[in-house]
Amino acid sequence: MKKRILVSRILIAIFVALVIASFISLPAYAVIVYLEEGSSQWAGYGNLWDFSYTGGNGYSSGRWRVYSWEPATTYWWWVWIPSNGGSYDAVVNYTVYSGSSDSLTKTVNQQSYANQWVYMDRGLNGNSGGNIFMDNSCVPGWGCSWNYQVWWDDVMYQHP
Repeated sequence: MKKRILVSRILIAIFVALVIASFISLPAYAVIVYLEEGSSQWAGYGNLWDFSYTGGNGYSSGRWRVYSWEPATTYWWWVWIPSNGGSYDAVVNYTVYSGSSDSLTKTVNQQSYANQWVYMDRGLNGNSGGNIFMDNSCVPGWGCSWNYQVWWDDVMYQHP
């Protein structure tokens, strides 16, 4: 009888410890930050409205940065591609920069997405800050025309 009570107490203690541990560790993996175009963490250059054009319309670029108070850890990046309203959207390169010299570039055909988050890649946030960059330059191997729209919108990142 005493053995059964002891085993029951041990099982209850293990269950309670697991429940408490799950409540402590879960929030650590739920940090998601949205950065809007025009926010303090966004820097744009050139003719930027909600979109610009590839080709002969002048160079434009945008960079979204991780907040300076964020920890040095791995970041997962997404970009928002809005609905294009019927025009042809360009193929663009997004480059995820780590706080160090590491970078990863992903080519995205913006025409293939509408009102959708698109996963870019992951990068580290070091001392100089992680960020994601894009511009309206033509991507080699893809068509390029002055009327291909390049959309500038929100990004989000997630970290543990």
